[in-house]
Amino acid sequence: AAPDQTGLSPEGGPAACSQPGTDTRFLCHGRPTRIPPIVLVKTHKTGSSTAAQIVNRLGDRRNKRFMSPPDGSRMLGWPGPFPADLEERATFDIISSHCVYNRSLMRRYMGASPFFVPLLREP
Repeated sequence: AAPDQTGLSPEGGPAACSQPGTDTRFLCHGRPTRIPPIVLVKTHKTGSSTAAQIVNRLGDRRNKRFMSPPDGSRMLGWPGPFPADLEERATFDIISSHCVYNRSLMRRYMGASPFFVPLLREP
């Protein structure tokens, strides 16, 4: 049976974190831990697309609101500045698109105390 938002199956036991029939070592025990709003600052050639997929799956499973590029692309203003003209009152839980880091603008769109995750590499 499918787990509910608490991470427990309808029977009250731990819900599988992976697909049914897979390794049972990866079971969720109890309620999932609350996650803060996340800003993943993607950088080209750093494995950031893989990291974004992980963050996006987490957000999907927890029904989080994503800030997406308004034009449907994968870039939030990149290579230009982070967009400042989006809905002022919108609050998002996750930013995981390519963008130029701008802490003050990003915080305007996020909930309280976002967790910034920069991915860097040595040139």
